[in-house]
Amino acid sequence: MEDEFKEYTELTKQLMRLKLKITDENGVGDEGKLTKEEQRRQLLPS
Repeated sequence: MEDEFKEYTELTKQLMRLKLKITDENGVGDEGKLTKEEQRRQLLPS
């Protein structure tokens, strides 16, 4: 069970990195599809 959680966490991290990369390349992500929470998180410095 713990291994599955680690794997899930790792995939999530990869996904976030990929999303950030896409956002960087395009300048701005597709803000219209983001929830308010996601938009707020993107405004915070990483």
